[in-house]
Amino acid sequence: MKFRYRIDIDCANCASEVEEALNGLDSVERVSIDFMNRKMIVEIPDSSAGSYPEIEREIVRVSHETEPDFRMWPDDDTDDEEEDEGFPIGIIVGMAFLVFGLLLEYVLDWEIDEYLLRAVFLVGLLITGYGIFIKALKNIGGRNFLDENFLLAIATLSAIAIGYWTESIAIMVFFRIGEYFEERAVRRSRLSVKALVSLKAPYCTVVRDGREMMVRTESVEEGDGADRWRIGLRGELHGHKDHDRRTRAETRFGGR
Repeated sequence: MKFRYRIDIDCANCASEVEEALNGLDSVERVSIDFMNRKMIVEIPDSSAGSYPEIEREIVRVSHETEPDFRMWPDDDTDDEEEDEGFPIGIIVGMAFLVFGLLLEYVLDWEIDEYLLRAVFLVGLLITGYGIFIKALKNIGGRNFLDENFLLAIATLSAIAIGYWTESIAIMVFFRIGEYFEERAVRRSRLSVKALVSLKAPYCTVVRDGREMMVRTESVEEGDGADRWRIGLRGELHGHKDHDRRTRAETRFGGR
């Protein structure tokens, strides 16, 4: 029995680690993760269908222990195109606190209690890095708790504790900006690969016994189209398939 899910994860290597961890569960037969299309298929024995809610909870637990950012939900077969959510509000708030801190240090001559400043910048730090602090807390009991979230939380809180409140905000803001551009790069790469895969021709016209016939692209055999293959509506391919199953060809996209 198969169960299909949509997933949210921004790291191909992390997806591979989650897949490996889930395949190690005794309660599942096979787990397959498609990182590019953000899909996951879970296969279990038909005899375990009645206990699948417990199996699903175990899958969620193991996946989060392996990769805290991993999310999954049932696949409703809708093609949800990834959208740019814009610049995160947390980064904007952090940059405002950063500018305020720099003004206090180098421009404004205000007498403000040091402990009050620490409290104010602690609030700004928590707003800017809310998600990072939550991940760090969740990871404390896991095997990979010494990750970048935990170390960043320690670094920024320590900076505030010793009076470097502007620097603490700066560390968090720069990290969040790096995360933001990394997520954008992964999103664009995924969409580019999906667009490239969509160019695959589903069928082609081959020459057999002097006659042209239409066949599935994957069913082309040795000797087909010694003069010409025509690939669907997406391109034209001239060449032939030789004895060692390789293709010598020249492809031109855009027509038959």
